[in-house]
Amino acid sequence: MKSKPLAIAIGILLIAVIIGYYKTKTDAPVEDQSTKVTSEQTQAKTTKAEPRDSQTSSASLPSDSQGDTAQKYVQTIEKLLGDDSVSVDDAAEGLLTVAANPRAPLEVRSDALEHALDLTNDEYFGQVNEMLASQASVIPETLLQTVLDESYNRDHATQVDTALRIISGEYSEEITEEAIELLEFHTEEEHGNDVTAWQKAVENYRQAQETGDENE
Repeated sequence: MKSKPLAIAIGILLIAVIIGYYKTKTDAPVEDQSTKVTSEQTQAKTTKAEPRDSQTSSASLPSDSQGDTAQKYVQTIEKLLGDDSVSVDDAAEGLLTVAANPRAPLEVRSDALEHALDLTNDEYFGQVNEMLASQASVIPETLLQTVLDESYNRDHATQVDTALRIISGEYSEEITEEAIELLEFHTEEEHGNDVTAWQKAVENYRQAQETGDENE
């Protein structure tokens, strides 16, 4: 009699175990499916967000406005040099205008200045010095050095005039000293940084040069 209740109890236990097993097996796919859906949704959101982030990054990058500006000035230089209807003097003046423009990129200004110097003879070299006088505060010294170096290939009066223009402006000690040495060499006088004294010395030098030319 005791074996029958025991068998019934064992049977009930087996049924409970089987039900628990199938319940666990049934719940597992549901959880995995939920996790899979959540993962796919997250991935989809991430994928959609990427183009948006890229667009934001592109918008934050600076535009190549300097390149556009440089191209504009380059076209101006090319027109001045290549247009036969533009006279040599007008081309030189236009190139000097570009060289003196503080808005133009430095490389463009340097290129324009070199071309202008190629088109400028000693007689019209004064235009270059006028540029230095009127734009003394904005002419980069790299351009100023180009002008001073070029003056060594010109006549003595041009060298003296260029040097005087430089010491009359506010430039670095290095280029000012070079200009003073050039004045000392030609005038055989020494006045240091005294611009007024140098102006008088240069005036006397020019008069002496003119007198010498007349005697010849």
